[in-house]
Amino acid sequence: MKIALLDDNIDYHHILNNMINDVLKSEDLTYTIDCFSDTESFMNKYDQYDVVFLDVELGAENGINIAKKITQSDIIFVSSHKNYVFHAFHVAPFSYILKQDETQARSEIQRYIAYYKHMHQTITIQNQDILLSHISYFSQYEHDRITHLHSKEIIEKGKTLKEISALLPQYFIQINRSEIINMYHVENVKKDIVLMDDGTQLYASRRREKFLMKAFIEMLENKL
Repeated sequence: MKIALLDDNIDYHHILNNMINDVLKSEDLTYTIDCFSDTESFMNKYDQYDVVFLDVELGAENGINIAKKITQSDIIFVSSHKNYVFHAFHVAPFSYILKQDETQARSEIQRYIAYYKHMHQTITIQNQDILLSHISYFSQYEHDRITHLHSKEIIEKGKTLKEISALLPQYFIQINRSEIINMYHVENVKKDIVLMDDGTQLYASRRREKFLMKAFIEMLENKL
């Protein structure tokens, strides 16, 4: 993982750098952190990073305008002021951190790490390494297990949901006897109806409705 910090406050570089290192020390990830105090030096390398922690106020510069130029990286805005948050979200950042709130900052860093791992974690299916983020749901049909991706389906003869469920992270939820869904691909949940982001409509069993709704609410909260 490649991380950039762009902030003209050198003291905050140390604070944020230490927080990121502290969160990542327990994660099995290789990472680098580059710190920039001026826009010019950052813009020479800006397309190399997975995530950029970007100050909204950069002296005479405007961090929101800089963010509009960054298309290949996730953005996490940092600021000392709450009043910029609504303007900042016009460029669809991953999150917004308040410099004076260390608890909130650590929480958002942890949330990003979980998101990054989700986006890069793979599972082997029919000798192919498939990104979990590309899998919408798994289903069981008679004696076959089907992996549903947005662009195709992979059918595995004689495989079961039980075999693969032990290999999946907690954001994969079994909603009935024959389907396990990726909560990151859920568009909406209404009682027992699950609408996936590709338009597929699935149904949860009655005994799994409450658990599903709880997972969906938690997912929405983590996306805010």
